[in-house]
Amino acid sequence: MPNAPPQGTLVLNAQDLVLQALPTLQIGPGHTTSSAIHKVSFTGKMRPWDNFVSDVESLCNAFQWKGNRVANTDSAPLPHHLSREQISVGDETGAQGRFHQNVGQVMGGVFLSEGLDIKFGDFKSCVLDEVYNRVPDSVMRRAAGSPLAVGEMKSPWVSSHRIRDTLLAGKEFMFRRLIGQIARYMRDLKLKYAYLSNYEEAMFFCQNDPLGAHQTELLYSDVIDFSNRAVTGSSVTIRQCFFYVGVCAAQQPNHTTSESRTTGWVKDMVMK
Repeated sequence: MPNAPPQGTLVLNAQDLVLQALPTLQIGPGHTTSSAIHKVSFTGKMRPWDNFVSDVESLCNAFQWKGNRVANTDSAPLPHHLSREQISVGDETGAQGRFHQNVGQVMGGVFLSEGLDIKFGDFKSCVLDEVYNRVPDSVMRRAAGSPLAVGEMKSPWVSSHRIRDTLLAGKEFMFRRLIGQIARYMRDLKLKYAYLSNYEEAMFFCQNDPLGAHQTELLYSDVIDFSNRAVTGSSVTIRQCFFYVGVCAAQQPNHTTSESRTTGWVKDMVMK
């Protein structure tokens, strides 16, 4: 058969790829130890994003996948195979690079194969209506350059970057500090959707204006682990979540934040 892959090769379509867990990050014996949490705290109203996992699952199940071949891989890859991580990382830039390879590169192929105008990129690849002096780590955008969702990356080995641990600590001020930077980006760029990841975990955000309210609330998703596999009614993968957020953002990317007159949206912290 012309163009047939070699024997023992698995042909993967877009749906196959979004159902996969991410490769394990190879953290080097040497790495940074300092926190990269910015001195800004989220001060607005927030609540959990209800039914996030089930909504992700429902959209992915209902989507009419085209079944086009997107990638090939070995059915039983050896340790030296390029489908396995071969790069060690020791700082945020390294972790960010592996995220863009294993999420951004893959999801770019997925979106393109399904005829969706959604891709990942660095912030400087965007085209904005106004100058913005801050530089987020990641964006989902249209091919022409307009941003759809904004992302922030951290390294997973620094304790203050662990999303689930911060939530479980039960100290709301710590969580508000963790999400302050991404909340600021959402407001400044007028984007409805955003994501925060340390590669091993990801959390997704949505600006929402409750009916009858005069204040925007920030919805935050469950913490999604890089190792998650798709289990019906139980768990979804990080790539499924990005597919869901990408589709939602493409339909409604923009949102103007209505800040509380008393608390505002974010506040710069004065550190003594």
